[in-house]
Amino acid sequence: MTLRLKQRAATEYGYINPGGWYAATLSSLQSSSRSPIKQKAAEYIKTGFLCNSPNFMFRSSVLLNEYGNFDAACVDVVSLGPV
Repeated sequence: MTLRLKQRAATEYGYINPGGWYAATLSSLQSSSRSPIKQKAAEYIKTGFLCNSPNFMFRSSVLLNEYGNFDAACVDVVSLGPV
């Protein structure tokens, strides 16, 4: 899931090229690009790419449980809270 952003040629965002649309706000992903130069970003917007914001939504417990599968010691430290 990505958040809808104002569509402008921005170098601080990545871009996604939507594939087939299933509904007005749901599509598959054909391709993506990370933080292009300004001219390339403008070309992306002109050809239908969408800005991709790096915001993810999930419960912290889900993230910690998943991360614990890879680095349990780090999760133990993070789970202690402020020191």
